[in-house]
Amino acid sequence: MRQGTDSVTSYYTKMKDLMNELDVLAPISCCDCEESRTSVEHVKYQRVLQFLMGLKENYRNVRSNILAWRLVVTINEAYAIVSQEESQRTLGVVDTHKNPLTMLVGRAQGIKPKGTQLIC
Repeated sequence: MRQGTDSVTSYYTKMKDLMNELDVLAPISCCDCEESRTSVEHVKYQRVLQFLMGLKENYRNVRSNILAWRLVVTINEAYAIVSQEESQRTLGVVDTHKNPLTMLVGRAQGIKPKGTQLIC
């Protein structure tokens, strides 16, 4: 499944619906033993990967950052991160072609605080 022209929320909802349907057809083990815990974590990680890899190419930086973390995130956490990024882009806070820190520097150039000549 790919995001295509869908918003992140719409894409996530469709993916979750498919995952829920898959869970009904082939349930994940609910046993809390060590052997099943490993396979359950593997399935959850595969779902995070499927979600991230289906995102549009302009989310590649977010995807790379999430995958670079040492801790494995849940699909809900990955969705929250990507959704926040989408919201910031919609508001014009994030330029996909710039590093976030360089964007802050570029925006501050035209602003002069009252009483001082310092520019952050």
